[in-house]
Order: sequence, then C-alpha cells, then structure tokens
Amino acid sequence: MGREILLGRAVGETEDLVFARRRDLGSLCTVHRGILDAFLVSVDAIRERGLFVQDLDRVRYCRLQKGGATVTLIRQDDVGWRMTEPVQWKADDMLLDEIIRGILRVRTVVFAGTLDTNGPARVALARPEYGIAISESV
Repeated sequence: MGREILLGRAVGETEDLVFARRRDLGSLCTVHRGILDAFLVSVDAIRERGLFVQDLDRVRYCRLQKGGATVTLIRQDDVGWRMTEPVQWKADDMLLDEIIRGILRVRTVVFAGTLDTNGPARVALARPEYGIAISESV
C-alpha cells in the first residue's frame, strides 16, 4: 500500500522540524527536516548510469568493432564462446568473460546533453571509431 506525505515549512526559526501530514489523514505532525535532503539530489544524479543491464551469465552475443574491423562472438551452452567473424574459431572463455564483465560494469560518468545540444559530442560521434554490442540473444 502506497502512502503520500505532504511537507510544509519549518516549525519555528531554529527548529530542526518541518510540518507534515499524510495526504489521507487530516492530522498534522512534525518530522525532522533531514527528509528535505531528498530534494537536493539532481535529476541527473538519480538517472540510471549503467550502459548495459545484462547479467554476464545471460550474455550470448558480443560484437566488437574498431574502425572497419569486427569481431563477432556467440556463446552456446555446450561449446562456450566462439568467434563467428572474422573467422570461425573457438574463443577463450575465461578471457571473454573477463572482457565482457568489464564492459558490463561501464557506467556513465557525466550526462553531456544530447547530440542536438552538444556540438563536440555530435562531431566526435559522427564517425565513431569503436562500437560494442551485447545481447542475451544471438
């Protein structure tokens, strides 16, 4: 069951309390003003920062691109990791798991606007040098 509280002004000038009430109740109460710290957090601070949300055990496909070169890998339960591009070879499972684990941990450091609002980013990403694709399906 959800609840909503409404918060008002400080109780007195030096008090560490603010007036409050539950929306569904008429009675007033006071709460510590520390609850107002929740409003100090910026919208960007609470945005999801993870760029990949998969669990390592569920990843079945990985494509790494650098310039015109592409390495494509798939993971099968009975075989493990294998390359399908540029050649078809068995891949090193431990190394691939380590690489993909590192990719999955990548998090946004700063939100830099959009391609419409950030000219340097638009220029830098007009011709990306690298690309990573990860999926739970092949």
